[in-house]
Amino acid sequence: MPRRKALRKNYSKKAIRRRSATKRKRLGRGLWFTRRAKIHPVLSVSSPIVSPRLTETTPPDFQPTIDPYENSLSNMPTHIGIIKQSARELEKIYDDYPKLFNKIRDGYMKYATEDSYLSLYNDSYTREYENTIKSLIESLPDKQQYSEEEKDDVGTILSNIYSLSRKFLENITLDKLESSKSFDEAEENIFKRFTDILENIIEHSNTRLLF
Repeated sequence: MPRRKALRKNYSKKAIRRRSATKRKRLGRGLWFTRRAKIHPVLSVSSPIVSPRLTETTPPDFQPTIDPYENSLSNMPTHIGIIKQSARELEKIYDDYPKLFNKIRDGYMKYATEDSYLSLYNDSYTREYENTIKSLIESLPDKQQYSEEEKDDVGTILSNIYSLSRKFLENITLDKLESSKSFDEAEENIFKRFTDILENIIEHSNTRLLF
């Protein structure tokens, strides 16, 4: 009898250990699948990702409208101021360097014969700038705002200044090239400064850029 009880007790222990091992194995499988699920999540097919898009109710980005005509008109006083300042610099160079312009006049007088009306003028500066362009520049209004009529008048004046100044630049450059006189480096630099100022007047009177 005592031996049968011991055997039953030992058997009982083995059965307990066997059942415990089975539980640990099942528990381990459950943990492994749980960890794998966290590392490799699976997206549900029934809930697709929808990318955001504009709808009919989405307001467009606001962009302010710029009127280039109004903007050019607001800059017109600045252009006129530059033209008038350039004219003063141009006239000062002519007055300060008579020797240079006497040399240039030599080229002009080659085709200003006694029988030609060109002989009535001393040079291209007097004929084209002094008697025409200068008076047009002086007639430009010094104001910040213009009426509709004034806008048209200023545009016409600027257009005339532009075309006449281009002609004057071409002619006085030709006069210098045709002159039989020689020009030293200082005179070349002064003339370059003169033509640069004249080109500045041309640029700021170009109505195609202003309107």
